[in-house]
Amino acid sequence: MMKALKAINIIALRTALAGGTLAGVCHLAQADTGTASPDLACPGKPNCVNSLPGSDLPPLTFTGTPDQAWARLLQQLQADPQMEVIHHDAQQIDAVATTRLGFKDDVRFVLDAPTRRIHFRSKSRVGYYDFGKNASRMRALAARFEQPR
Repeated sequence: MMKALKAINIIALRTALAGGTLAGVCHLAQADTGTASPDLACPGKPNCVNSLPGSDLPPLTFTGTPDQAWARLLQQLQADPQMEVIHHDAQQIDAVATTRLGFKDDVRFVLDAPTRRIHFRSKSRVGYYDFGKNASRMRALAARFEQPR
């Protein structure tokens, strides 16, 4: 049974690649390696916020070098007891925020060095509504980040 499922998956993958229907999967693979900007869009539920155009929240902005801003953000995240950084590289930081009630939210930051911006998304893992927790978290983080050192 497992061999049959594996064979079906391989055939489906080959067919999809030949037909060009795996664009989304290829994009995700690139995003994971940091070679492309990951998708920060929200899935249309009120338990997700981002800094993309059309959002109520602006991206983080900085005046120093991109390396300085990225290091400052990483330091702030690591000092926050409700945040756990699970991955970071020169272009992307992924973290898990845990609320006081134990709910976990996935938070992603992407450095856009040419525009001197850091875009983000904060998305609840479960439920439909987050009572504004993701938005308030990102507003508070932005306020701390914007403060002069």
